[in-house]
Amino acid sequence: MLNRTLYLLVILAFSTLLHKNAFCQTPYFKDIQIDKEDNTVSPSILIQDYEGLIWVGTNHGVYKFDGFNFEKVGGPQLYNKHVTSLYQSKDNKIWIGTNDGILYSFYNDNLDSNKIKFQGAIKSIVENNLGELWIATYSDGIYILKNGFFKKIKELQDAAFYSLIKHPNGNIYAASDIGLFEINFSNNTNQVTLYNSNQGLDDNIVISIALHHDNNLWLGLQEKGVCTFDTKEKRFNKLKYADNWSSGAVLALCLLENEFWIGTDKNGIVDYEFNEPYRIRYFERGNSHKNLKIRSILNDTENNIWIASDKGLFYSNGEKIESINEIKDFNLDSITAITTSLDYKIWVANKNGILKFSYDNENKVEQFRLPAQYAKSRIASLFEDPNGYIWIGTFNDGLFRLDPDTKKMIRFSVKNGLTNNSIISIKSAKNKIWLATLGGIFSCNIPEDPIEELYGKYHFESYVSPENNVNIFLYTAFVDRSGNIWFGTDGNGISMYDGKSFKNYIDYDNGKGRIVYSITQGSSGAIWFSTLNNGIYKYDGKSFKNYGLKEGIRDLNITGISSNNKNGIVVIHSKGIDVIDEKTNEIFPVSSQEIINTQNCDLNIICKDDRGIIWFANQQQLIRLNITLDPLSQKIPVKINKIYTFMKPGVNLLDSIFEYNQNQISFDYIGLYFEDPDAITYSYRLLGNSNHWIKTRDRIVTFAGLYPGKYTFQIKASKNDNFSSSKITSYNFEIKNPIWKRQWFIFLCFILLATGLTLYLKEREKSIRRIEGLKKEKIEYQFETLKSQVNPHFLFNSFNTLISIIEEDKEKAVNYVEHLSDYFRNMIQYRDKDTITVSEELDMVKSYYYLQKKRFGNSLNLNYTISKEKLKYLLPPLTLQLLIENAIKHNAVSKESTLEINIEETDHNTLIITNNLNIKIRPEPSTGIGLNNIVNRIKILTNQDVKIKKTSNQFIVELPIIKA
Repeated sequence: MLNRTLYLLVILAFSTLLHKNAFCQTPYFKDIQIDKEDNTVSPSILIQDYEGLIWVGTNHGVYKFDGFNFEKVGGPQLYNKHVTSLYQSKDNKIWIGTNDGILYSFYNDNLDSNKIKFQGAIKSIVENNLGELWIATYSDGIYILKNGFFKKIKELQDAAFYSLIKHPNGNIYAASDIGLFEINFSNNTNQVTLYNSNQGLDDNIVISIALHHDNNLWLGLQEKGVCTFDTKEKRFNKLKYADNWSSGAVLALCLLENEFWIGTDKNGIVDYEFNEPYRIRYFERGNSHKNLKIRSILNDTENNIWIASDKGLFYSNGEKIESINEIKDFNLDSITAITTSLDYKIWVANKNGILKFSYDNENKVEQFRLPAQYAKSRIASLFEDPNGYIWIGTFNDGLFRLDPDTKKMIRFSVKNGLTNNSIISIKSAKNKIWLATLGGIFSCNIPEDPIEELYGKYHFESYVSPENNVNIFLYTAFVDRSGNIWFGTDGNGISMYDGKSFKNYIDYDNGKGRIVYSITQGSSGAIWFSTLNNGIYKYDGKSFKNYGLKEGIRDLNITGISSNNKNGIVVIHSKGIDVIDEKTNEIFPVSSQEIINTQNCDLNIICKDDRGIIWFANQQQLIRLNITLDPLSQKIPVKINKIYTFMKPGVNLLDSIFEYNQNQISFDYIGLYFEDPDAITYSYRLLGNSNHWIKTRDRIVTFAGLYPGKYTFQIKASKNDNFSSSKITSYNFEIKNPIWKRQWFIFLCFILLATGLTLYLKEREKSIRRIEGLKKEKIEYQFETLKSQVNPHFLFNSFNTLISIIEEDKEKAVNYVEHLSDYFRNMIQYRDKDTITVSEELDMVKSYYYLQKKRFGNSLNLNYTISKEKLKYLLPPLTLQLLIENAIKHNAVSKESTLEINIEETDHNTLIITNNLNIKIRPEPSTGIGLNNIVNRIKILTNQDVKIKKTSNQFIVELPIIKA
């Protein structure tokens, strides 16, 4: 019986496609312009990456979308390519296939220059469980990437391939123009199986593949619509409407929770609901979706739907939110009451009367009106009792009971026990009808006798009394799963009747929230109720918990609440719709006021059917909510786009170490929430700088003047300013110390300082030794000079020369004495100096030579040629005098043996002193101290050696001199 019913439902659903619908129930759709400067850009393929960005392949390259902007990626190399496939592999690479058979990879904002060329258009890319990339081409078969090379699958027959999918069992399924291929390359076996018309496939041209919740495949065909493939039984199953399919080829399939959206090449999107009520629909959206060619459909992590078509890119809320604007000639403006019946019928009331329509058969619509004298009555409430009667509450005109089959109405008023004719809410429990009115609580027993019930033999009992302590002004009534009746009052909180007595709750929040508008029960059994300007309260039987702006309710102007049978409390307010997760107490916005006009909605125009579908109305339309709560999908991921130093580009997201002078760092980030990106609020902090979270609506934040150290930037996002469970995105980085503050530099400086100090001490020690040696040499030199001064031979020879001159010429004698005096005076004057000029040294040499010349006459000759520049050079005092004295001392000087002494300069800052050798037969004894003293003093002063050379006929001394 059930299967027959389902079959009839499907046939009825399909029959609606052949007629004009009685009403148009469609999701929300929004046009998205990809490139504002190029209207020729047309989308062809859609994916969402691991970070949450939407990637769009077009006829002019690839774009990625963050909710605000489309960014064209890949550079000029990709800009003019017609992209036919996109895929993100496990290594985070985006693979891009083009219509001309070129495969690109995109990673870390860079397009790989090593493009790969295939013979046919690349139609699909997928990765198997082993991480191997599979490429399906239109006319060149299927390839697998192994060990860095693409290898063609030879086991496949020649075919044009359209789509690939990886199954949880590890197999790869390929859609082709000759059927469905099942490819099993596991366990070192290469097994390829083709399924086609021989196995029951109605159309061998399979274009698209999608995976159902039960792990079976849905196949989009060229001419026969959609069929399924049981991957265990290896069997094709037809869908009942497939034989009459007229929408052309199925180019895309997208799985929602209860529906498949089927993208066709003639009639846009066809919606097939595989759960109750098992129907099929077209989404025409006026004329904009007629004759659309759908190329790709994407269900993102927020359960939003993205549609790539030949007329552009569309965005939708999918099955979450649908609206009905008109039913036949019945305008749905200013709806005052709604309810659902057990057979999934929807009852709607407004100033034009009451409308009943079937959700699973859009052509079945009935209209009811109150009796003529009450035709202008404002209907405040609707309710179906267990026997199928519809109860209608009005403002000021009492209560009506409608028999839908006979359309007969019975009115109840003060004559039946009511004391107030304004019926705000109606419920039933324990064979009673309960009324919340502006005059208190009333109930009546449902007659056990069908005849009495048929003719309305009801008697109403009032519960307004001092002992009940129930305010006579009531806004709502609600029956929980235990049969208790709850009432929302105008100022006296919430009351509960358990069948025996009333229990009133009024002091749950220090007197706040006493005006109660709407009540529901969550899946855990807790009672939830909305209040005037004080948010939502949850009562778990022990305590009350409030949910307001601080907890994440976006607006306190709440018009209704309801549970959704899946751990969610749906809250409708003037800014949209929020859902409270009963398990975690988190609050998630699921729709903005931009998508659904929730402003100026009347109170409690909300109901729920047995499937958890929630219906409510605004001033213009009836809204259907199918909201399931997945907290993970509701948490907004934050992506850090770019990092700047001093607002200059050039920082890679992989960079984590910055120089000390890069201490002004800016973070550019985005929270990925496509439904309403402008609603996002961010909270950030920089650990290492401050632990305090800072809220902002900006998408870039700058930290200036950061000290060297390690930091962690943390950012999270929220749709409702409640960040208690938001995902945190972190970025760790370090600002290095300046080079002079780094440990290695300090250690190196210490080593260099220690080394320098050691070298300094050693050099100082050498210098001290050198100075001491110089002093020693100087003392020895002075001693030699002193000995020279008092040399008896020198004095004896000088005096003998003087005596001989006095006898000959007194004036010459005086001159001789003056030279002798100059000689000794200069010797005394210069002996304590370390150095004297060459000119000064020559003055002494001249005096000494004059004295010796008087003794030896022409037998002694001194010649010197020294430039004025070299006369300014320095050398130790008495150096040349001692060399000349040694030459006279060690050589015979006579008419037969003339002694020739020459002093010449060189180009190497030296003086060369030479004399010929006339070795005495009896040489005078020599200690060698004088010549060694010259050598040592020159070495100490110039760090150069005195070169001494003796040949057979010459004695040569090369003496370094010091530049002044």
